[in-house]
Amino acid sequence: MPTRYLKPGICDSEAINKCSPLAEILFYRLLVNVDDYGRLDARPAIIRSKCFPLKDSIDNKKTLDLLVELQNYGLIIIYKSGDYVYLQMQKWDNIPRSKESKFPEFNTDCIQMYTDAFNSNTNLPVTVTVTETETVNRKPEQKPQTGTVFPEGVKISPPPPQKIKSISSKNSNKDLSPSHETWAAYSNAYFSRYGTEPVRNATVNAQISSFIKRIGFDESPHVASFFVHHNNQFYVQKMHTVGLLLADAEKLRTEWATKKTVTNTQARQADKKQSNANVFNQLIDEYRNKGKI
Repeated sequence: MPTRYLKPGICDSEAINKCSPLAEILFYRLLVNVDDYGRLDARPAIIRSKCFPLKDSIDNKKTLDLLVELQNYGLIIIYKSGDYVYLQMQKWDNIPRSKESKFPEFNTDCIQMYTDAFNSNTNLPVTVTVTETETVNRKPEQKPQTGTVFPEGVKISPPPPQKIKSISSKNSNKDLSPSHETWAAYSNAYFSRYGTEPVRNATVNAQISSFIKRIGFDESPHVASFFVHHNNQFYVQKMHTVGLLLADAEKLRTEWATKKTVTNTQARQADKKQSNANVFNQLIDEYRNKGKI
């Protein structure tokens, strides 16, 4: 197990300060158990055996409650990949020694677990699945719906009615703003993920217009919807604001067109590879100047 060092910033971290004492202890113990990529098997029994081997008073249920608390304060992400549940430490900047992680990374194919749309301390989206056991109006023979749901006991609000038809319709209104279809795509995707409509004001309108100018009218709605479903760690933390959509417009368009997303891990690996190449090229130049090559 590698030696990990804590930074002084933990003392004035607002997220850590909000945690209960036991949850904070779990956070520190996770730091010395996750792999080089900040990931770990998140099954409560596994976490309890690794982090609290001598604490008989802490059972699996208590361990799960502590994990959810850490996620609610933005310190970890708990997600399901395949048949198993894993966790990813947030803001993980450790340089990995191994070539790959023991556990799958958090990406668009994963389901984020234990999220709460009404928890004021979390900035994570609701991305769990509706099952037939929940109170949803559907015929018995229909397949279960998938999409955004609220915690048990919370009434699910229907999507907002569409007052204006898409401008792609044959009977569309020619006076509609060019940004209407892009905003509709973004707004619908946002409501599907977060269960509420996004804020729209003069600043947002200007950002949408600038986004369309940079991407083009035809592709803007598709890229905007793709962005809201993007599980990039930074986008998730900021809850997919229009400002981020505008800032990364060309990057998002390329990812949408190629169906390939660049994760934080891939970016760090590419940066490390380039750094090694720069050092190697510098050594070659030094030897060439000395006439040794």
